[in-house]
Amino acid sequence: MKQEIPEDITKRPFEELVSELETILKKLESGNLPLQESIELYERGTILLKVCYQMLGELEGKVVKLVRDAEGVLREIPFETGEEEIGRRS
Repeated sequence: MKQEIPEDITKRPFEELVSELETILKKLESGNLPLQESIELYERGTILLKVCYQMLGELEGKVVKLVRDAEGVLREIPFETGEEEIGRRS
């Protein structure tokens, strides 16, 4: 079953989504909620998590690392290959 993403979620910044997700998690962990409310919060939490992962995935390709090559010139390299620096000093 495909979940529809409410507009109030898609228009908010990443940090707000994570904050709401943390709040939902605390409420669910408390164990003091009625079953129906727990289910509704769980469903909203799964949507928030999905949107957060989508946002991170979109940003992942945009992150670069600046490194100096052997000649001292700054170069951009993809962040995920950050350990394979150009002109890496031993």
